Amino acid sequence: QAGLGALCVTALSLTAPGAGFGAALAVLGHAHANRLLEGVGLLWVPVFVSWFYYWLGYDLLTKSLMLMGAGLLLLGVRQLLRWRNVHA
Repeated sequence: QAGLGALCVTALSLTAPGAGFGAALAVLGHAHANRLLEGVGLLWVPVFVSWFYYWLGYDLLTKSLMLMGAGLLLLGVRQLLRWRNVHA
């Protein structure tokens, strides 16, 4: 499961690098039972997504599609993990 989580964070980093950084912080905090680090990571993701959405480097449609793709990827990984746990 750790490898799949790392793959998920990497894929998220390709579309929105700051969101991947926040997710990595949250995963590291959770893995080391550090609630502060986990909380900072979880707070960083919506802050970055808000900043990314209003950044003028790409048009709004492109950014929306990138964020939607990252969300669909995360939902797919979640379903895969749930399926693996049921059939394990």
